Amino acid sequence: MIANKLEDIMEKIIKDAIQCLNVINNAYVNNPYIGKLYKNTNEDLTTILTNYDLKNKNILSVLASSDQLFSCYYLGAKNVDTFDSNRLTYYFFFLKKWAILNGKTSIPSSNQGILELIEHHDNTPEEINAYYFWKYVLLNIDTSLANSSLFYHEVNYHLPYFNNTHNLAKMIQHKSPNYNQFNLFQPIQYIPKKYQIIILSNILEYLYDNIENNQYQVVAAKNIYHLLEDDGIAISSNIIDYHYQGNDIFESYFEYREGPLSTDDIEQYPICYCYKKK
Repeated sequence: MIANKLEDIMEKIIKDAIQCLNVINNAYVNNPYIGKLYKNTNEDLTTILTNYDLKNKNILSVLASSDQLFSCYYLGAKNVDTFDSNRLTYYFFFLKKWAILNGKTSIPSSNQGILELIEHHDNTPEEINAYYFWKYVLLNIDTSLANSSLFYHEVNYHLPYFNNTHNLAKMIQHKSPNYNQFNLFQPIQYIPKKYQIIILSNILEYLYDNIENNQYQVVAAKNIYHLLEDDGIAISSNIIDYHYQGNDIFESYFEYREGPLSTDDIEQYPICYCYKKK
């Protein structure tokens, strides 16, 4: 019975690894839960997250590049659960974690460096599974993983722990991603807990003022509303030059306020928006 369960787990890991290799090789992937990754965030997480009190909070964060999750722990979060529709973000979390434990903020540029990195995994089931996933990918790849088509190659990122990976490493040594696979724009059937803060990372700004996406706005608003505690807030970054003009759907559920203004452009605009339950 146990042997069969282990075989099922390994079969799933290998299937995911093969799908990952297909993304790397620019092959067609007929899977809505597998896709390209952000190797690093393209947000100014330092300015965004230090503008809010994360200390001792229970937080739900999009997983994405994992920089959001690590930043939350660095800023004192009590617990961070994550979500993402892309299952590869779960495996990538462990690469980023192992890099941070070795004093880096990003994964090594060479495949040999990554192979050496993954050997430092813990003996927990999650880390062992992630180890086998990346071992399979790296032994079957013909190019540099770090520079492959698996990633969106963003170069500008701002992390609160950028110069202090040593302290962050101590905070996350035994952390897992506490990962849930779901799409915020599809109904979530079961919500077991609520959160004081939700980190959305630019998810909402793409929907504003687009009447064709009204159905998605309604679903997203309801999901966020039910995931938040009564005094909770959702923070959505704004990495595009977007001036919020109001949204009847979201404003029926939330009060909103602007976050800090950008400093990199001639015309300033908020780099994030904060939503509080009504």
